[in-house]
Amino acid sequence: MVAPCANELYILKYAYFDIIGQFLNALNQFYHKITISLIVFCLMLFCIVSCKKDIPEPLPKTHSTPYGSGNTDITFRNDSDISVLEARQWFTNNYGTKKHIEIAADTGSGYDIAPVWAFADEGYFGGDSIPIVVAPLQEISQFEYEDRTAYFMVVYRKNGNIESNVALCIGDDTYAESSKVMNPDNFSGLVLWMDMDGNALGNFFVLEGGSRVAEIFPDPDSPDILASVACDDPDPSNCYNFGGSFFGGILAFFNNLASILFGDNTPANSTTVIWIPGTWSPFFPGQNDGVTTGGGGGGSNESGGSPLEFHHIANPLIHIEEYMETEMGVETPVFQIFGFLNAEERMFLANYLPFIDLAYDYLTLHNHSAQARQVIKDAIYLFLHYPVPNFQAGLDVADLYQEMTTNGQTNLSLSEFWELYKLVVNVLQPQLGLNQSEVNFLLTHPEIAYQLKDFFDIHSFANGSAKNFANYCIDIAFQELGITFTELIESYEDFLDLENPVDAPEEQEIQNGIDIIQTEVPSTIPTGTPIGSNTPRGNTEDLEFGTNGDAAGILPSLLNKPDQELFTIMTNLFNACTFYGLNPTALDFIQRFKDKTGGEYHHPDVSYAVSQTKAMRNFIKRFGVKLNEALQGNNGNINGIEIELGDDRPQFSTLYHTFHGLKILINDTEHTTFKKLDFNLDPITGEWEGTFFFEVTDHFGLDKRDVLKFQSKHSGFAAWWLLQHKRDYRPFKTKIWVKATIRGDIN
Repeated sequence: MVAPCANELYILKYAYFDIIGQFLNALNQFYHKITISLIVFCLMLFCIVSCKKDIPEPLPKTHSTPYGSGNTDITFRNDSDISVLEARQWFTNNYGTKKHIEIAADTGSGYDIAPVWAFADEGYFGGDSIPIVVAPLQEISQFEYEDRTAYFMVVYRKNGNIESNVALCIGDDTYAESSKVMNPDNFSGLVLWMDMDGNALGNFFVLEGGSRVAEIFPDPDSPDILASVACDDPDPSNCYNFGGSFFGGILAFFNNLASILFGDNTPANSTTVIWIPGTWSPFFPGQNDGVTTGGGGGGSNESGGSPLEFHHIANPLIHIEEYMETEMGVETPVFQIFGFLNAEERMFLANYLPFIDLAYDYLTLHNHSAQARQVIKDAIYLFLHYPVPNFQAGLDVADLYQEMTTNGQTNLSLSEFWELYKLVVNVLQPQLGLNQSEVNFLLTHPEIAYQLKDFFDIHSFANGSAKNFANYCIDIAFQELGITFTELIESYEDFLDLENPVDAPEEQEIQNGIDIIQTEVPSTIPTGTPIGSNTPRGNTEDLEFGTNGDAAGILPSLLNKPDQELFTIMTNLFNACTFYGLNPTALDFIQRFKDKTGGEYHHPDVSYAVSQTKAMRNFIKRFGVKLNEALQGNNGNINGIEIELGDDRPQFSTLYHTFHGLKILINDTEHTTFKKLDFNLDPITGEWEGTFFFEVTDHFGLDKRDVLKFQSKHSGFAAWWLLQHKRDYRPFKTKIWVKATIRGDIN
């Protein structure tokens, strides 16, 4: 059998509403004919597909062919007056290679009726003279459900004209677990006939073992479909004569069913059972809530007539429609509202009826737009697959997801978005006190939300300074001021807790085979031979000054303060950062800045402090390694050698330097050049010794990125930036001079 889907159980309901006008206007004319035709075609289907012998394997499909063999009364004959070739030509002339069926005009969904003619065959039914051609159809995904579904097109001649219908058969558990041979003596499941426009020709028939029969009808308030099974065609030759106990029993059953339910007349049999098999649990949970009903309507069976035993099928469409009519006062056919949902989604609404109000109100508010329908589907998906606290929460998330997806603000899947939403709304929002704009910002910037998660995996939410800094970073990132959230969040420990100075240990000096004999600070730049440099950082913004700087993001409380107050705040910052050294030097730097001198500035105290740091000594040693490698490649000859250190720069950014002065005065550096002052090599031992001059250049100024990173730690950074970029005080270049004698060995 071809794999089926639960959707086919509801196609009838949709189709029923599509042709409800026909039902109401011409039921007595139309269904008197069609019900018998329907039953005939069902038997044809069962007989045809069950008696074929030695039929070749069909084209490869997802599941096995619906054809099989069994003992039936059907025979095929080659002289049937409708052939496969004729049927195929008729179909091609009318539809081409396939007939497309739209499920709903406003959804753009649908399916194709595409016969597989290579496996079609011709025949007729039993003793009747109805020539037919049966052709299996290519797979229709909307009808698929768990290896249970088969669908066929039956072509026949009536009143000289060729016509066709489509049969949809869905096996229940009993059938699915058997050999799946379609046979009216053993088939268990549903059968539905449709015309070539996808309209149902009646209702679903239920068969169990080929003998127990019921009908699932779309609306118990419309009994006319069952009221008569007589053929009212004036020409008796156009009426199909079924005969035999099998279909005779079916006719009697439907007559009895109509009579008992709707009081047309006295039941022909003493007892009639509408039997919905218990094996239908995959489709309809909670069925078998059987009720016993006496003779229906005015024909109440008070004289002891046998009752009707009615086991109701828990049809989600009926439940949804009943709820909408009784609880919401909405009488619109359910498929016009929720026809875009698949079977699982409709079952969800049937099991959670109060959610229908929310879904219906949302669809109405948004004019049943395609995006609104997708929001409902997404909300149900979240509720079914993820621990969404309630349907309203799922609706809110799905609404936001669709809005962000439509606006191109996220490319996450719905499940990924839900995980992000949980992180933001359940963790970050309550912990950080985020407003809705900030929540939405994080939902459109998942990389920021997950960086915050990583940040608080290290720094607990109990850490007040971490929470304050995180909130500050979100605010700055939200303003899109040209600095990345990564730069912001990674600067957390820079200038942290300045009111509590720490005399932290300095970094360790590396041991790499280069020895530093001595260092000193020259009073002037010595004469020597340039031998290399590192790569300049190229940062010029921190040397800019004036009155037109963009103050967006700068602490607003400082914007209008007078210059002297800003200098006081700036000085407080420098005092905190020079707690263990270089405080007088720092005040010298501030004064030069305040004097608007600009230019280049060498302060011997800064050069000396730098020459004594492990950071500078390690930089010199790394230079020595590069020099030693170059000497090895040049037979020990230093002439013509040029050392390039790339992005390797002297940096003074550790906690030690935070309170010893060099972090606030220098921190990172801009450019370093090297000069050879003296050099000697022993050609026998390979040992060498040289004296070199290192000139380090830095900018004593503040750019926008630095102030945004550091101003939350101390307002002195904002004061500094405002004085430079809004009050026209002048930055300058800091020059650091270090002369060092080092030793190495090329061997």
